[in-house]
Amino acid sequence: GFLTIMIVSKIKHISFPKMLDIVAPAAMLGQAIGRYGNFMNGEAYGYNPEKIALYADNIFRMDIRAEGSDFVRHTLPTFLFESVWNVIGLLVIVFLVDKIKKYDGQVVLFYLTWYGFGRGWIEMLRSDSLYLFDIKISSLVGFLCFITGVILMAVFSAKERRKRLDGIHYDSIYSDNENSDDNADI
Repeated sequence: GFLTIMIVSKIKHISFPKMLDIVAPAAMLGQAIGRYGNFMNGEAYGYNPEKIALYADNIFRMDIRAEGSDFVRHTLPTFLFESVWNVIGLLVIVFLVDKIKKYDGQVVLFYLTWYGFGRGWIEMLRSDSLYLFDIKISSLVGFLCFITGVILMAVFSAKERRKRLDGIHYDSIYSDNENSDDNADI
């Protein structure tokens, strides 16, 4: 998808960051819907809620029954947590983008930051993660996306602010008479 966006932006002569901004909300919606595929496949489940003290009257619980077994495993529906997180992020983008957007690429950086933080946190609740030593790989990648997004948003926001300030015309508070050689000692 990333390469396709690059190619289309070149062919259509649209800035690449602007194209990423256009696609980011759709990607967030796609990920929100895609989490239900995890549910249908019986994957992306969390720990037993009783073990992590989040159990509250079956609200944060989904039952998984192995095929042909009477054993029921109660787990946190992490797919649902991530889906709701993505929908909230999508709503923030849709309703606030016109008010907060200052530069091309800001929406995709918000997406990277929002999704990265949520994925990093929710991944810590999952019990079926891949590990690199004692670190959950998806949590690590999620938090790295969050940190990278925050840094890039700060850098680009500072550049945009500097660009706006450079474009401001400042009028001298001194008249031409006061700037003459007679007043050079002042």
